Parts: sequence; structure tokens; C-alpha cells
Amino acid sequence: CGILSAMTALCNYGLLLLILLAAVPLHAGEDKTPLLLSAGNGDITAVRQLLNAGEDVNQTGFADYTALMEAAYYGQTDCLRILLAAGADANRTDAFDCSALSYAALRGHTECVRLLLSAPGIELDRKDRDGETPLFKACRSGQKECVRLLLSTPGIDINTRNHMGESAFIVASRYADTLALFRPFSDSLRLTEDDWEMYGPL
Repeated sequence: CGILSAMTALCNYGLLLLILLAAVPLHAGEDKTPLLLSAGNGDITAVRQLLNAGEDVNQTGFADYTALMEAAYYGQTDCLRILLAAGADANRTDAFDCSALSYAALRGHTECVRLLLSAPGIELDRKDRDGETPLFKACRSGQKECVRLLLSTPGIDINTRNHMGESAFIVASRYADTLALFRPFSDSLRLTEDDWEMYGPL
């Protein structure tokens, strides 16, 4: 009985630990500078003060994460705007080769995506270590409005493929309403025979 009780307690502890870990935000508490923390928290005053004090707008923390990525991930549009105006590199990537645009698209922060798309020289099709662009990230997480916005951006490549050989269209196929956004571009889609057999015409 003692052993059984101990095992039950241990299982309950393990379950609690998993729940707690799942609730912890990305990179929380791991080598974040005051600028990164302020950007992620949407503290406009602190971000301005730190930049005025000479903090490097492109400084990095854990996994080469920048303040711009932090603001994009958490949807802090005002902080994003301030950082871009201060010269933040919108095309910089972290240790996973993800850009701020990828994080904003993944999380469905439409206004952040819109703002980043207006940044001079923004690379629409910058790929992460899985070979996925911001459009892939929006499709994979079912962020319909971000997908719509990205698809409407001139110059975006809708046919590029990730390391698994998938296109953004294929990734979007798990969400009917997201997939439907590709319908106006059906003539531009390049599908292989395997793609066509599996997904057919739009």
C-alpha cells in the first residue's frame, strides 16, 4: 500500500509538472535581457527608456532571440513599431532560423504581420530550419487572417516546399477555411502527381 501510494503521488506530481511546463511561455526566464522582457510584456515606456539609454536594439538573449521577435511572438504591436523605428533588423533569425515575421504569423498576430510586411527589405520567404516560410507557419496553425494577408502580398512564393516536400497549400489542407483562401491562386499552384491525387482541384 505504501508503495502504491508513493507511486500515485509521484504520478500526480508528474502530471502537475507537465501542466505547469505547458503554461510557461516560450523561453520564459531563460537569459532574457530587460529589453527583451519589456518588449514581450508590451511595456512601451521601458522599451523607449532602454533604447534611449543606448541599449542595442538587436541584442539577443536565449537562442539568439531578439526584442523584435519577442514583441512579434506576444503580439505587442506598439513595441514592434518602436523597435522597427529604432533600427531593429526585421530579417534577423534566431537559433531555429525563425524571423519575427514567422513568429507573428505562427501566433496569428495580424497587425504585427502587417507592420513587419511594411518593413523595408523584408524577406517574405525566409525559411526556418524546417524549410518553412512565414506563410507555412500561418497555415500550420490555422491563422486564417494572417494567411489571407500573406497571400495578398506581392512577390510571395506560394509554391516553395519545406524539408518534408510539402507546400504551404498542402499544410493548409487540414483547415478547410484556410485552404479556401488559396482558391484565387489555383492557376498558380504547382502540384505534383502525388499532391493532385491526394488533394485534387480546389
